[in-house]
Amino acid sequence: MSKKELNNLVAPLTPSIPANKLPKTSILRGKKAFKELFEASQSFRSGSLLFRYSVSVKSITESDPPVQSFSPSNITFTSFTPKVAFIAPKRIGNAVLRNRNKRYMREAYRHASHELNLFTQLHALHLHLGIIARYSSTGISKTEQDMQRGLEILLGRLKNNNLTSPQSH
Repeated sequence: MSKKELNNLVAPLTPSIPANKLPKTSILRGKKAFKELFEASQSFRSGSLLFRYSVSVKSITESDPPVQSFSPSNITFTSFTPKVAFIAPKRIGNAVLRNRNKRYMREAYRHASHELNLFTQLHALHLHLGIIARYSSTGISKTEQDMQRGLEILLGRLKNNNLTSPQSH
């Protein structure tokens, strides 16, 4: 018997080739997190998308993963990356349409979220964000426009919020 040749689906990704997907650390998970998002949150609309978000500020000593010493080289900012949920309600249509809308939203968020990630890390903000499709998307380009505009609005609201001022830390 000859040894089977591994195809590119089974072979592990090399570190030099980045995976073009949203990291698992960015996905909002857990009943408690969703409850917090829908009970104590603010919302706004951007085209076909509804954004719900909740923000909390924690100092580095209060962050979730324990760190032995607080030198700048040891601090990891992964706990300050925004946690995002992509939601498509049943009124959108069948499962195929809902999944397509969620794929479009994930891809648009992945392309447009760099500035938001930098801002939350810089100001040590814990951001929970729920992006909800209000109606079925007409295409990826419209979803990307709505996502870009929505993230700009969110970033503007975060910058104007008193949570980022030095006296609240």
